[in-house]
Amino acid sequence: MLLPNAWQSHLAWLCFLFLIIATPGRAQDSNVQQCNPPAESIPNNYSDFSAILIQQRIYLTGGNMDESTIWTLDLSQGLDIQCPAWDPQETSSEVATEPYADGIAFAGLEGQIYVQAGDGGTADMDNMVFYNTSSNTWSNART
Repeated sequence: MLLPNAWQSHLAWLCFLFLIIATPGRAQDSNVQQCNPPAESIPNNYSDFSAILIQQRIYLTGGNMDESTIWTLDLSQGLDIQCPAWDPQETSSEVATEPYADGIAFAGLEGQIYVQAGDGGTADMDNMVFYNTSSNTWSNART
């Protein structure tokens, strides 16, 4: 059975992200320099996260019950698959946020990422919140 085009695209992105996250720092041949980024600059122990592409930047949210960091990967200058440069974002919040897994996130207008928590999260996150990628802030999606 063939999947609809939209699902094929999402599945391709998830496979691509899995390869990037699951194999950080592993050199494929002896001529490639080993990647040794600091541990705090690699998203570890993530599963069931959401990946959103906005303006040549991948945002990861959810998927870890211990931390609620938003991770970004800038693709504007290309991608070093041997040592991807993930960047944890400092965030502030107008609403209560907590780590969550099994939720859903999607791109909205003007660089916003809408999130509804699955397991974990808060009552605000159950009702949907959004993350503003320009200001690195969380807000309630309902006005």
